[in-house]
Amino acid sequence: MRFLCVFKVRYLWVMISGFFFILSFISLFYFYSFGWRLSDLYFSFDLMSSSLISLRFWIGGLMLLANWGVNLGKNYSFSFSFIISILISVLVLAFLVNNFFSYYVLFELSLIPTFLLILGWGYQPERIGASMYIVIYTVGASLPLLRCLLYCFYQKGHLSFSLPLNLSVFGFYGDILFLIFILAFLVKIPVFFVHLWLPKAHVEAPVAGSIILAGVLLKLGGYGLLRVLMRFSNMAHFRSLYYYSFIM
Repeated sequence: MRFLCVFKVRYLWVMISGFFFILSFISLFYFYSFGWRLSDLYFSFDLMSSSLISLRFWIGGLMLLANWGVNLGKNYSFSFSFIISILISVLVLAFLVNNFFSYYVLFELSLIPTFLLILGWGYQPERIGASMYIVIYTVGASLPLLRCLLYCFYQKGHLSFSLPLNLSVFGFYGDILFLIFILAFLVKIPVFFVHLWLPKAHVEAPVAGSIILAGVLLKLGGYGLLRVLMRFSNMAHFRSLYYYSFIM
């Protein structure tokens, strides 16, 4: 019976990783066109989002392969594969949604599986502190963004990616709005001065956690930053010198 249970878990592990790789190859067929495709009220994708979705599936399979030697009974491999599947599903939905608010919700929701990965399968006793660093930095920088999103929805009537939306506001309050919008994604990338959570998380995280941090979550911040800069095109042109010098 012990052998049959181990065999079933290993079989499930192979099925999930193979499923991720197959979806990654299928998503390559959507790379042939620019512009928005299958755009509706809730979901849409373009070349940038479809390429990142393909990368998500590929990295999901690699995460399972990188942890192939996990002890099945001791390290709860079923729970591990379940958390990986939930995390990849949340990230794929984040690149499929068609508005800023849904992206923000999924952006924050991805913290929960990442927190569980580091806390449950980390290597050092300090993994609790590393998990809290991620939560405090990310949530602390993105909560003002939620208030700004609600304000922009009240002013513009929508927060869609595919519809025309100009969020540029010049003057002092415009600079504050622009800073709040990009700060949440700068922490996620992360840039210097707001990167202190990343070394701790990489040291304490398991192999799959390091893969998801470097290969997925950092690109999640870059994707959001690109979407935001498209809506602040005028302000980004005038303020880019200050932010580029800060980042570099």
